Amino acid sequence: MYWYGLFFVVLAIALVVVATHAMRGRTKETSLDSEKQYRYSKGQTTAFVFTGFVLFICIGAFFMQMGW
Repeated sequence: MYWYGLFFVVLAIALVVVATHAMRGRTKETSLDSEKQYRYSKGQTTAFVFTGFVLFICIGAFFMQMGW
């Protein structure tokens, strides 16, 4: 069970890294105006990423605790 927990912790870190990269990419000056229509604002995206990060960390901590 410990390894399942570690998997979720790594997944949480990967979520933050990928989301940060995506948010930086969408604010570049090189994108076209037609490509700047986003479904969620930057604040909503940050909230979703933070919620997912906390969820994955909690699941990972639970599995890691069960593994001991």
